Amino acid sequence: MGPGASTGPRSGAPCTVPARGGPAWQRRQHWLHFTRVWAFVKMAILAYSTWWAMDYIHARLGARLCGYGAVCLFSAVSSRWRKRYFGPGQQLEPEVYEVVQQWLYGVGTVLVLVGGAIAVAQAA
Repeated sequence: MGPGASTGPRSGAPCTVPARGGPAWQRRQHWLHFTRVWAFVKMAILAYSTWWAMDYIHARLGARLCGYGAVCLFSAVSSRWRKRYFGPGQQLEPEVYEVVQQWLYGVGTVLVLVGGAIAVAQAA
C-alpha cells in the first residue's frame, strides 16, 4: 500500500471482519452460558434462603415481601460494589448484568414498599 492508500469501504479494499463462528467465539459462548447459569443459581439460592428464613420465623405476607425486596436490593447494590457479584460473567458481559441490576433495584423497591404497606395495614 502506498502512503495515501487506505483500507475501508471507500477505498475498494476488502475489510476483514473476524467470523463469529470461530473456535474462540464458540469457547466464549460456552462460558457465557455457564456464567448465566451460575448467576441464576446464585439468585435461586438467595430466594430459597429468604423463603426458608421467612418460613422459619412464621412471617406474615408484609414481612415476606419486605424480605424478598431486601434481597433484591442487596443483590442490586452488591453487584454495583463488587464487579463479580454474579460470577465471572459480570466481567464478560457487563451490559447484561447492568440491566439485571436495574431490574433488581426496581423490583426490590416495589416489594419493600408494598410489603411495608401490607405490614402497616395488618398491624392497624
